[in-house]
Amino acid sequence: MFSLDALKNFLHRIGDPQNDLRYIHIGGTNGKGSTTAFLASVLREAGLHVASFTSPALIDNRELYRIDGEVIKEESYDAVMSYLIQEREAMEKAGEKAPSEFELYVCAAFLLFRQAGCQLVLMEVAMGGRLDATNVIPAPVLTIFTPIQYDHTEILGNTLTEIAGEKAGILKAGTYCISAPQDPEALGVIEARCKKLGIPLEVAEPVDSITSYHMRGEYQKVNAGTAACAARLILEKLLPSEMKNERMSSDGIPREVNIEEQISSGLQMACWPGRFEIFQKKGFATVVIDGAHNPQGIEALVSSIREEFPGRKIKFLMGVLGDKAVDRMIEEILPLAFSIDLVTVPSPRALSKEDLEERILHIIAEEERLSRKDILIHKHESIEEAVRYLWNQSGEEDVVCIFGSLYYIGIARREVIRRS
Repeated sequence: MFSLDALKNFLHRIGDPQNDLRYIHIGGTNGKGSTTAFLASVLREAGLHVASFTSPALIDNRELYRIDGEVIKEESYDAVMSYLIQEREAMEKAGEKAPSEFELYVCAAFLLFRQAGCQLVLMEVAMGGRLDATNVIPAPVLTIFTPIQYDHTEILGNTLTEIAGEKAGILKAGTYCISAPQDPEALGVIEARCKKLGIPLEVAEPVDSITSYHMRGEYQKVNAGTAACAARLILEKLLPSEMKNERMSSDGIPREVNIEEQISSGLQMACWPGRFEIFQKKGFATVVIDGAHNPQGIEALVSSIREEFPGRKIKFLMGVLGDKAVDRMIEEILPLAFSIDLVTVPSPRALSKEDLEERILHIIAEEERLSRKDILIHKHESIEEAVRYLWNQSGEEDVVCIFGSLYYIGIARREVIRRS
């Protein structure tokens, strides 16, 4: 039976650093990283010293940790991880159950952010909520839920009620709660939990339009709206008095603060790699990179493609894990596909490119409107090879969309950047 006991024991061993910080806890299924990026950007714009812990990393584990928008320095990360590994080994020698690798990463966040004197820490839930490693934190200043949808059903449950119940397990008495618009089944679970714990709840509205320089896509309207709602509550009501004092000018006179301007500016400046991220270089194809890896994520991606590139046929590069709803993902992209290039994700849970091709051909065979010759399919031995192939075979009029598991998106993104 999985529990957080080993992690809690380990934290106690290293001095319970999680108790020395103020948190905003962000749970949900899709949009957690983007919402975190939007909110962190707004809070920085408001003059706060903000850290964020998000997962997974695209390339380097240091990406899990950002302070004031910057990835943690290598020497700080190495020093903290060396200390934690040493303590874990001592725990094992003493015959005690030690924390997992991911739990060590969570512990590192507490130490790194405490060391840096961060005023607020945005902690993104990795999976579920109730038993997620981030749930060892004390009651946060604010709890946020992005849209709750079907994912990790083999662990979290087969109904939205079960999944939302696991996600709502991060709610603690003494916090406030803001939720993105939810399916009524999921919202009902959040409402019941908030009522039981006496937690004020507000449901955010999507923004009308996205003005972010970096984060495009229709689905970002929900994430930006959730972050904006959270920022208003934090800046107007939830900041401790000492933080408000720190935001005064040097002569001790309170600064003129226009919260709506700070929110607007923060949303515009937000950046979150690999989420409907567009790369354009004169003479080459437009490349979209998106970490959509479940049916709802793919639906949002397809909607954004239709909005951004109406009437265009897309060259897709796809790599997925085998425990995802792969058939539904394929069904969503087929109407837009000119071609589909396939890679095997570097993960033990990966669906091989051969099995993925078989699934695609099976779905095409069942579609009366399509035949095998309508969509080109290529398999590649490596992610780098796939990106090189698409780059060389595509012209300025083409749109290439690289999507699927975050376990390969970072590698593909690095290859695109080298050529942009």
